[in-house]
Amino acid sequence: MIRALAIVLAIALIGSGVMADGKAVYQRCASCHLAAGEGIPAVFPPLKDRMRAISQSVEGRAYMIMAVSSGLMGSINIQGTSYMGVMPAQNLSANEVAEVLNYVSFSLVSTASEQVKPFTEQEVQAIRDEYPGANGQSVAMMRKIVNGI
Repeated sequence: MIRALAIVLAIALIGSGVMADGKAVYQRCASCHLAAGEGIPAVFPPLKDRMRAISQSVEGRAYMIMAVSSGLMGSINIQGTSYMGVMPAQNLSANEVAEVLNYVSFSLVSTASEQVKPFTEQEVQAIRDEYPGANGQSVAMMRKIVNGI
């Protein structure tokens, strides 16, 4: 049932152009995270099969929005692999951030097990307004309070 709902939602997003635009925006991300979101071990972290779980909490959604909007700097550990580097802030509109996060959350998955609430332009703007002056280091601190990542 949940998988069926996820498929219907994905089709609706594709039909509305949200995922199509998100895929186009994702091309800039793919240069590091690769086209299928698998990343490069110990160099660029994977996005595939991770974003759905992160987007299940309010803190996780804020972290995702701010990582794209303000960048990320510092050491992170994902599935036992350490990554030390910098993801630059992306100069994207609130709508583009919502589109790319929806693309990553709905398309870069092996199975659609969790139901995911789509990101909206309004949500992205509200989170950005909540964290004025955020930078890669402050976003890294946000990461520490998000469960499951």
